[in-house]
Amino acid sequence: MNTDNKISAIDIGNSNIKAIIESKKISCDYSIDWINKISVFFENNLSKNSIIGVSSVQPERFNQLFDKLKDSYKIITADELLKNQNFIDFNEIKGIGNDRLLGLIGGLTKFSPPFITIDCGTAITINVLDEKKKCLGGVILAGIQTQLEALSIKTAQLNKIDLFLENNIIGKNTESALRNGIIKGVVGSILYIIENIIKQYNFNKNINLILTGGTSKIILPLLEKSHLKILFEENLVLNGILSLIIHRFGTNFAKH
Repeated sequence: MNTDNKISAIDIGNSNIKAIIESKKISCDYSIDWINKISVFFENNLSKNSIIGVSSVQPERFNQLFDKLKDSYKIITADELLKNQNFIDFNEIKGIGNDRLLGLIGGLTKFSPPFITIDCGTAITINVLDEKKKCLGGVILAGIQTQLEALSIKTAQLNKIDLFLENNIIGKNTESALRNGIIKGVVGSILYIIENIIKQYNFNKNINLILTGGTSKIILPLLEKSHLKILFEENLVLNGILSLIIHRFGTNFAKH
């Protein structure tokens, strides 16, 4: 198997971990053998001493994976990659997470600004980039799974609820009512926020809205029924990491 000169990135999220090497991808939750799954993926597809860019919102899990991979590959964090980036201007924004910035940079690999990213994970983040590639900020709300878990903690008799999209707006039982309330409530919140961003900043109503994240496919059909221009990109954060690696090191990764 040819493992030379591949581009690689890892996104360590709250609920799962994703990695990409060119067209090959892996995604898994944090079960007992997650470190082994990721390391085998890299052993089979990436040459020794190649560069792996990593974004992480989980310091402990990053350290675990770093200890496993550090002797075989050059690990570079999102903090390092973002230090001297000139893709977007975020000087006026304080405390914005790397995942949000990487999503905006990932959006630039396929779309011209202005655009808005909608990342649906543990939290749902809505992030705005204007036509001058300036980050205007964004909105953060609780994600679908997070809302469900919060209700489960507070409601003793609540059974396990599977998340899927129902046709009816109301439910005939408690599980269905909660499912509809959470999923469709999230969609309503996103549409309200997006419509007001467009109005406040005088964006064109056809502005690109880039949807990504683990629960994005659940709400995609409902968002596509709106008058807004919804685009789905599964690997937005990973694409941002890859773009920064290419910008910093060029394409000859194995030589660094």
